[in-house]
Amino acid sequence: MAGRTDSCDIYAVLYEVTQEVPYLDGTNIKTHPNIVMLAQIKDRKESDVWRKFSIPFKSVNEREINREKLRAGKYNLTIVLSSSEGGADFLGAVGSTLCVDELHLDCK
Repeated sequence: MAGRTDSCDIYAVLYEVTQEVPYLDGTNIKTHPNIVMLAQIKDRKESDVWRKFSIPFKSVNEREINREKLRAGKYNLTIVLSSSEGGADFLGAVGSTLCVDELHLDCK
């Protein structure tokens, strides 16, 4: 969208896969009831220097990872790095750029 400023959106979503819900998409990736954990950047500042940051996962609606379902492969993990906060709705500013040098996912 011309004449608009923008901010990035970086998030990861862990969600339960079922026969009815084999995947999530841009319309429901942050709102679907199958979401178990979400990690989303809060500090969205424009910058021209590299910044190191960490985004912890938080439980959604007090859900927990079920170890049996995890072993059975019943969860998907989606990681989204978008230069536009409204990228899933195609509402970005012209010329928005997000550069990512390294990405680590740490599990315990």
